[in-house]
Amino acid sequence: MREVVTREFDRSAADQRADVAKLSVSLREDLSAKGIQFFEVDREPFRQALGRRPLQDWKAKYGDEAWSHLEKSSGKLG
Repeated sequence: MREVVTREFDRSAADQRADVAKLSVSLREDLSAKGIQFFEVDREPFRQALGRRPLQDWKAKYGDEAWSHLEKSSGKLG
């Protein structure tokens, strides 16, 4: 039963992320059509700042197992 619940939660999370991504695109298009301007920023400096010491603190706090679950979803961090 745990395996089924885990699988379904994972699938639901992926579906929710896809829905949010679609909504973000459509909302941006609607607001742009109404004159709202969006500015793209270089995300790399933010990623680099987050990849320094604070992430290691979180990794130490939550442990290797939790960290590996996080990186499974997000990709390699720090």
